[in-house]
Amino acid sequence: MRFSLSPTYLSSIIFTSLNALLLSLHGNVVPRRDLLASVFGLIGVLIAIRFKNHNKHVTLEKTERFHALFLILSRFEVACTLLLPWCLIFLDSSNGYLMAPHLFVFQAQIVLEQPIFLSGENPQLLFQYTVVANTYRALALATWISRTAADDESGGGSPLVLIVITTLLPKIAVLLWICSNLFIAFEWYPLLLLRREDGGTTPTRKK
Repeated sequence: MRFSLSPTYLSSIIFTSLNALLLSLHGNVVPRRDLLASVFGLIGVLIAIRFKNHNKHVTLEKTERFHALFLILSRFEVACTLLLPWCLIFLDSSNGYLMAPHLFVFQAQIVLEQPIFLSGENPQLLFQYTVVANTYRALALATWISRTAADDESGGGSPLVLIVITTLLPKIAVLLWICSNLFIAFEWYPLLLLRREDGGTTPTRKK
């Protein structure tokens, strides 16, 4: 695997750096389970790459609807669960601890999927990883929501920023998480199942 400044390598570097920055700012509120999950998750991904479908890289033919829905979801997730939280942290970091666990887990999810991309086409492994990572991310969402509901003591700062962090963003994040899982169940999985039934040889028709 030769190093190059490809988007995949850059994504790994950027989001690893962002998680390091996040831990330096709010590391005391990121649950230890999330730190351990990121470590063991990386180990699990590397082991899966080594032993699962070794030297068998197949391409999953995607429909136009798949591409369109994926682009819409990914752009909304990047904007609402990555860019906006970081903007709020830079504007007023006093209440960043509320969303730090979910931000850490989501960025770790992005980092850990990069080795799968670098290992070549392996749609089944990528699908399985995404299902597991999305399932685990529900814990981070629950932590975010429970903290905003139970913690009456805010860190001060801007009331508007606090309202966005405690009221608006958690609802958007949960909605996007639900949409992501619906996409996995009703759009991605049927394509993977069709490729498996066709032995990976029959092109998927465009819709």
